Amino acid sequence: MRTADDNWQGQAEGGYGLWWIPDDIAKIATLLNNDGGRIGDEQNLVPDLLAAAMQQDPEDRGGEDR
Repeated sequence: MRTADDNWQGQAEGGYGLWWIPDDIAKIATLLNNDGGRIGDEQNLVPDLLAAAMQQDPEDRGGEDR
């Protein structure tokens, strides 16, 4: 969904004041994929829960037998 009559030139709508720009997406992707939930020297996300959410354990893909 975009502003400006929903055409390709409009700003991507984030809703409730949230507007994503490419730099935001790159920072979130880096936090989750490369930095393991760390920002600088501080661990901000629980590593085990992040690994589970990212399905990094081939033995645990979040199937129905949980």
